[in-house]
Amino acid sequence: MEEVIKCKYGCTSTLSRLDLKIVDNILLNIYHHLQYSYSQVGDYKSGAEYAAAFLLHDPLNANMLTNKKYLMQEKNVPEKWFQPPQREVEHMQRLDTLAELMQYLHTEYVSQHSLGKKRQKQLAELEGFLGGNIKVNATAADLGGTERFVADGFATPEQCSHLINMCQKVGVAGYTRGVGDPPVHFSEREAIFSLGINQSQHLVEEGKLASPLLSMYLELSENTRRYTQMYFNLHELYFDFTHLVCRTALDERSSRDDLSHPVHADNCAIQKDGTCHKTSSSYTHRAYSGLLYLNDNFEGGEFFFTDNHKHEQSSVKPKCGRLVAFNAGDYHGVKAVRSGRRCALAVWFTLDPHHSEQSRADARDMLDKLHNHNLVHDEL
Repeated sequence: MEEVIKCKYGCTSTLSRLDLKIVDNILLNIYHHLQYSYSQVGDYKSGAEYAAAFLLHDPLNANMLTNKKYLMQEKNVPEKWFQPPQREVEHMQRLDTLAELMQYLHTEYVSQHSLGKKRQKQLAELEGFLGGNIKVNATAADLGGTERFVADGFATPEQCSHLINMCQKVGVAGYTRGVGDPPVHFSEREAIFSLGINQSQHLVEEGKLASPLLSMYLELSENTRRYTQMYFNLHELYFDFTHLVCRTALDERSSRDDLSHPVHADNCAIQKDGTCHKTSSSYTHRAYSGLLYLNDNFEGGEFFFTDNHKHEQSSVKPKCGRLVAFNAGDYHGVKAVRSGRRCALAVWFTLDPHHSEQSRADARDMLDKLHNHNLVHDEL
């Protein structure tokens, strides 16, 4: 049953592969072309229908909203024509149902059919493998949710310092949500620099980054994946995207009433009524998220969870080696960094192997080749 559900849920991803390459947002590309083509031949009703299909997946897309405005103002297309095909509405409903089934299979079902003592033993063994310093200091009940935890001991001060320096020296301006996405900034009062696995690999190949730093980056993030998978009792968890990110306060004298990162969810788009829609541009394949903090020598910058009305439920103070992991659908944000620099290793996980982060495998292959040719730099 599980494989059938995985197959159906990943159908769009499978169809998105052309010549072994993934075409991002293939459904949106198709609907965009249909909207344009029908409008060009004067079939504005069909054009409006596929504009609505596009907006069903990405309701805030500026280009399609402009196209809709043009059709209404210049071609007198009535608002009532902008209704997506019923089959597309049903498709979205099926995806939501399949996502819920996937979640059930990997959480409640597995939990109900496993032994609590066995899981505790596995967690203890994993903690020992990771150095024996892992300590859970907040559970879901403490944090006001159902799938959340905070644990310390995932990195040493030396490791945290190396990753912070790495991001500071070779990171790029802006925050990136996924592979291929343009960098964004959330606050004019903060500078953001980030560094992904793929960028780090290229820097190693160019001789601009020591290979042990990339190995450390991969190892620490892998430890967060293994522990998160074990803690939530999941069958298998895959990386979707990994990056280092540092936020630096630009004006330490000013009072701050904004947020460093607005309240959001990692796999759906929050609506005004508090619901969260699974659009194709909202990374619906992401199942869990994690943040491994690297420092605490700054003011502000607390991570926080909210309810559906964006009322704060709990907050987490960052420190080196502290991991907060949670369901990707949970509403969360980051409070303003009032002074100093706040750095973290951010990870997003998926249950769908089709979305596994290819850059991690590429980076490991490259490091293996360097090792086999004795080209690994020992110094950090």
